[in-house]
Amino acid sequence: MTKAQIKLAFDSYAVAHRSRNFGYEADIALFEANTVNLIGRLYFIKDGDPLPPNSSNVNGPQIYFPLSRYNEIVSTLRLEKPLTVALDTVSLAGAVYSGKELVGEEEG
Repeated sequence: MTKAQIKLAFDSYAVAHRSRNFGYEADIALFEANTVNLIGRLYFIKDGDPLPPNSSNVNGPQIYFPLSRYNEIVSTLRLEKPLTVALDTVSLAGAVYSGKELVGEEEG
């Protein structure tokens, strides 16, 4: 079985907090490195609610997390670089991750 991976670098983001009837509590739009092109979105679902399956559309990977992971993920976005959003289109496993950095490197 072959795996199809979508991996897209991004260097900026926009946060939105939602109220009532959106189906999610917050979302983070991810933008392609050095452009204003939307390349993916992270959705945060109320803890205890079932997470929709991750997917991809014309705006890139759509990755779902429980709301309890919001602060952890925002911290990664603020402190780490380079950043990538990824989606395995077979298993629908999604991720946001940083690039390789030296051991003991201070953030800042």
